[in-house]
Amino acid sequence: MEHNKIKDNFKMLSLIRNTIVLSLIFFSFNTLSNEQSSLCDKCSDSQMKRKAINLSGSTFGKSSINLIDLSNKKVINYQVLKVRDPEFGSFTYAIKGNVSPETEAGSKNLFDVVDGIKDLVNTPIEYNELAPYIERGKVIDSAHKLSGSDYNKALLGKALSLYLDEIHGDSTQGVVTFLGQNLLNSVINVMEGSSFTIVFNDGSKYDYKLKGLHFNISSKTVIFEFEAIRYSGKDGDVTIPEGSWNGFGIIGDAPTINRFKESAYFSGMIITGTAIGRQSWGMECNKVGGIEKCIIFPMQE
Repeated sequence: MEHNKIKDNFKMLSLIRNTIVLSLIFFSFNTLSNEQSSLCDKCSDSQMKRKAINLSGSTFGKSSINLIDLSNKKVINYQVLKVRDPEFGSFTYAIKGNVSPETEAGSKNLFDVVDGIKDLVNTPIEYNELAPYIERGKVIDSAHKLSGSDYNKALLGKALSLYLDEIHGDSTQGVVTFLGQNLLNSVINVMEGSSFTIVFNDGSKYDYKLKGLHFNISSKTVIFEFEAIRYSGKDGDVTIPEGSWNGFGIIGDAPTINRFKESAYFSGMIITGTAIGRQSWGMECNKVGGIEKCIIFPMQE
């Protein structure tokens, strides 16, 4: 009995010893064996703690895990310690720690970038805002100049990228500097496919989608990549054809008909006629002898 009591006391002392050692490790180590940041959107405390432990991996030692909740704009730090004791086996401890100033700064940059992208998604972009970023000498001032030209689509996509970099370039670079390229990539992956509507001065519209990010290693810059969404061109309620115009028809005033004429021209159609004056005009496109042709004609009053 006495022997068992001594043995129990020894175990208790060993446990106390290990607890003290663990506490010293947690609060006195200045060098972290592993530090990383990850998303945990709308996560509860228990979910965040579980993710922090999972992210710390299987290696014994100390990890600092930053978990970012985009929806609630907050960042939580967990200090995770994994140790192996010869008497009591392996233990994993996870407690909330202090978020470093660098992580706070990177998170703020991230929230700014995400908010900026969401604003552009929800608010149409005026062509005049993009015009300064289009290659000199090129004018793409209508959705009708996009539907039949992959070249123009690429030019406007590049302009959109430069425009976003001008607005959020510093914040984007801050995310990479303080949180890492992988974290920014994971955020953009979540937002990938978000569409942006460009409104032109003639009232026509065309949509682009966020395709991803390109990291320029030599210049250490981040470039947003956009892709035109085919068949998204609109003039009023009418979808601007792309590819084949066979079977297309429209009735409208002269300016409207001539905008579609320009679009058909960019698509390589053979066009007969021009709409002038104030009367209504029609435009019909059909395939004749294997060749697509469009005819513009005045409507009977």
